[in-house]
Amino acid sequence: MIHAKSMNASNKVRYTPEEYLSLGADFDLRQECNFSNWLALPNTTQNHQRVSKNLLNLFKSQLLIATEEEPNDGGYQVFSRSIRFEVIRDRFYSNPDIFIGQHPEDIASPLFKRYPILVGEVLSKITDEYDRHFKLKKYFTNTTLQTYLLASQYTRRVELYHRQPESNEWQYQSFDSLEDVIHIPSLDLDISIPQIYEGTGLDKKKLPPLNQ
Repeated sequence: MIHAKSMNASNKVRYTPEEYLSLGADFDLRQECNFSNWLALPNTTQNHQRVSKNLLNLFKSQLLIATEEEPNDGGYQVFSRSIRFEVIRDRFYSNPDIFIGQHPEDIASPLFKRYPILVGEVLSKITDEYDRHFKLKKYFTNTTLQTYLLASQYTRRVELYHRQPESNEWQYQSFDSLEDVIHIPSLDLDISIPQIYEGTGLDKKKLPPLNQ
C-alpha cells in the first residue's frame, strides 16, 4: 500500500500501486511517489519550461519519433513530464522532464513507462540534490537506461551520464561552453548548448545575474 499526502490536503490518502497508476488526467503529476511518500515538485519557472521545451523539440526533430498522440511502429517515443516512469516496480515512480524509449511494451502502455533509453531532468533549487543523487542511484538500476541528462536552468551547464556498453559502467561528462556540442551515443545524435538554452538568456556570451 502506498501512503500519500496530497499537495492540497492535510490528510493522507492511500493507494495501491494499481490505483496510483490508474489515476487520471485530473491527478497532479507534479508529485512523485517514492516508496511510501510523495515528493511535491515545485511549480516550474520560465527557464525550466523553455529548457524542457527546447530539449523536447530537439529530440523530436532529430529522431523523427512518434508522439503520444501519433505512435509509430517500433519508432522512438518522447515525453516531457506527461508520463509516469516506473523506476522500481510498485515502489518508485517519477515524472522526468524528458523520457525517450522505443520498447514495444512501453509503446502499448498508456499508463506508465518502464524501459527508457534516455531520461532527462531540468534542475531546480529544490530538486537539485534529489535529481543528482537519489534519483541517479535509482535510475541507474534500470537495465535499459543508457543516458541520464541533467540541465541547469540557472546557468549554462549540462551534465551527461552514459552507460558504457562494454563494461556497463557510467561515464560522466559536463558541458558549459557555447561552443560545446553534446554527442549522445545511445541515440546517435548531437545537440548544442545554444540550442538547449535558446530563449533563456543563457545562450548569450554574457550571462545574466543568477538572481534575475
